[in-house]
Amino acid sequence: MKALGILVNILQDSEHAESAVCNHGNSLVAAMVALLTANMSNEIQEQVLCVLVNMCSASVKGRDLLAESDNIMRCISVLLVS
Repeated sequence: MKALGILVNILQDSEHAESAVCNHGNSLVAAMVALLTANMSNEIQEQVLCVLVNMCSASVKGRDLLAESDNIMRCISVLLVS
């Protein structure tokens, strides 16, 4: 939970977010998919969604990574229905 909070904070700063997304975007997306598919608590899912939102707002690459990820879109649609 604390690690996700740190990621949220890092991705709020545009300079750090751009660097994190450009250098580790694929790994971040894979980790967020793993957390969303692991049936974690609502608090964890909320933090994951905050990370994803900050990735999208950080850079065009972040938006593209998430838009191209079928797994993320599937996970988000499941969350919206539940």
